[in-house]
Amino acid sequence: VSRMTNRVAFHLYRRTKRRFLKKNEQHSPLTPNMDSYQYTPSDSEIQKLFYT
Repeated sequence: VSRMTNRVAFHLYRRTKRRFLKKNEQHSPLTPNMDSYQYTPSDSEIQKLFYT
């Protein structure tokens, strides 16, 4: 894996984590799991990044 794709994946991870945390502030404590499923990139999305 090249350094460039590492940086892209890291940036994507940070962006989604930040959005996930920001989103959670507006929600009740009952829905963090739903939010994390919605906002965490799936393995296939990450692999799409790596192999394009």
